[in-house]
Amino acid sequence: MPDYDEEEAAFGPDQLLKWCRNRVQDAGKWSAAVWQQMNPAAVWDEIGPVVERLLQDPVVLAAIEAPRLTADGRQRQCHCLCQAVHPAQPDVCNRETAVTTRRFVDVDVPLCSQCASAFTAAAS
Repeated sequence: MPDYDEEEAAFGPDQLLKWCRNRVQDAGKWSAAVWQQMNPAAVWDEIGPVVERLLQDPVVLAAIEAPRLTADGRQRQCHCLCQAVHPAQPDVCNRETAVTTRRFVDVDVPLCSQCASAFTAAAS
């Protein structure tokens, strides 16, 4: 059994519990004071544009769509016409894993995330 000095030995479970409760109360008071000083509209003005850009990013959208499978449980294949849609990036296609779709004329075409990103970059 390790040796303790008198001060450590006097610091029993009750004192430890009291000390923890006091620290939690201090943290609660601090967080309440910070929350009262915050303006939700100002916070959204700061993070809103970032969230909107993130939700419009084709890579993020592709990642959201990635778990979705076709009705028979197999992953869809990418059907992008790479040479026409993004000729500047000829070898980016991952044909086996279409994760999103893009509407061309009247048809939803399955695309892999790389083709979706390349298409968006080429369009802008």
